[in-house]
Amino acid sequence: MDTDQFPVALSRYDTELRFVRQNPAMEHIVGIGGEDRVGRGLSAALTGPGNAAWEARMRRALETGQAEEGHLLQGRTRADPDHDHFFAVSASPLGRIVGLCATALDVTEQHRGRERLALLNEASTRSC
Repeated sequence: MDTDQFPVALSRYDTELRFVRQNPAMEHIVGIGGEDRVGRGLSAALTGPGNAAWEARMRRALETGQAEEGHLLQGRTRADPDHDHFFAVSASPLGRIVGLCATALDVTEQHRGRERLALLNEASTRSC
C-alpha cells in the first residue's frame, strides 16, 4: 500500500528516535513538512506535557520489539499552536528493528465529548 494515500497519519523514526519520513496525513496534522523534521525528535512536531512519556514508550517499542498501542497524547502542533489536541498514538518497530513507525489519529473532539458527558453525569448526580 502506498503510505502517501493512507488516511492514518504515519511517521517513521530511526533507532535514535530521529524523524525520517511522514505521509501527507501526518504533515496535515502537525503542520510541518517532512524536510523540516528530518533528523529531529518528536518535539519538532508536537509540544506538550506527554512528550517525554510518549518518547519513553517509543523507546520501549524499539528495545522490546513489541508495539506500544492505545496511548492518548495531548499536545499542540504548528498546524494549530493555540489549542491542545488529543491523539490516539501507537508505535510499532520496523523489521529487525531498523526504526519505528508511529501513527496518530486526532481524537480531540471525541475526547472533549467524553469530558462533557462526564461533567453532565457528575452534575446530574449532584442535583438529586
